[in-house]
Amino acid sequence: MRVRPFKLPEDLPLIADVIINSFQYPENEQWSLQAEDRIMIANSLKKLRYMWPIVKISHFLSPKLKNMMKGFVWEQEGKLIGTIIIHKLGDTDTWLIGSIGVLPEYRRKGIARKLMNAGIDLILYRHGRRVILNVIEGNTPACSLYKSLGFKDYGIAHKFRISPRKSFFENKLPCGYSQSFSSIYDWKTRYELLRRITPPEIAKFEPVHKSRFQMPNIARLLKPLFLFIQGSKEYRINIRFKQNGKLVTQAGYSIQQRNTNKVYFNIYSDPDHPLLSPYIFNYLIHQIALINLNSKIEFSIPSWMPGLIETAEKIGANNLYNYRKMGLIF
Repeated sequence: MRVRPFKLPEDLPLIADVIINSFQYPENEQWSLQAEDRIMIANSLKKLRYMWPIVKISHFLSPKLKNMMKGFVWEQEGKLIGTIIIHKLGDTDTWLIGSIGVLPEYRRKGIARKLMNAGIDLILYRHGRRVILNVIEGNTPACSLYKSLGFKDYGIAHKFRISPRKSFFENKLPCGYSQSFSSIYDWKTRYELLRRITPPEIAKFEPVHKSRFQMPNIARLLKPLFLFIQGSKEYRINIRFKQNGKLVTQAGYSIQQRNTNKVYFNIYSDPDHPLLSPYIFNYLIHQIALINLNSKIEFSIPSWMPGLIETAEKIGANNLYNYRKMGLIF
């Protein structure tokens, strides 16, 4: 038994199997990966393996992209039974532990701790200064592990699910605001919005730097190809306050158009403009309803955007669980 670095792309299907089978919680089904999630993970990593020659070219042309998927597996008797996936947030010194999982029958044996230590050592070796992760509130063993490694709580995010229905509110943009479409390549508007509205206690662990959002030229060129191969579609809007022209909301969705009905909303909204919350949800849900009434819409909202949380509850969105956002600063 041993911890070893990823062998890519050979490990990708095996990593998918570990993730799919690790995130199953019979004692709390809402925590478990749903059927659509399992299909999406399997398909995404399978397609990533086919696209690996293109990925290698992008690494050669832009070396910083090499840090987009790093990690380790725990191998025992020729079988992968645990994994940790980490990646660097843009060109910053902050890293995200995107996923860590151990097969249920191998838990409580110290494997997750060894994987975490391997990941943290790699981050330090690559001069990282921060590492962040999300953990489901109530997952006491995982929370205890992260705390023992020095991680601290710095925020909460609420995970919701809802299905498209008829309009919940009047589908009219409130007076004093203007709306426009946003290019999927436009990183500056999101950067400017988050730089202005992110609370200091969050920014301490998730610094809002240009280098976190800026997309390398090769990534811009390849993004349409990746979206096409993955069968994905992205859509965004910007809403500005007419009085001063400032961006106050960026919202949109990501939809997998093949083999799944899952849709993900991404909403960033200035808490000082709560009147926009009903319109944002109504507009996005209406757009999804036009595409597929059978869609399952999921979204996460940080606790520091209370207007969005209140509106999500009013429209009957199911609060599946909450994430504890935890971070470690070296």
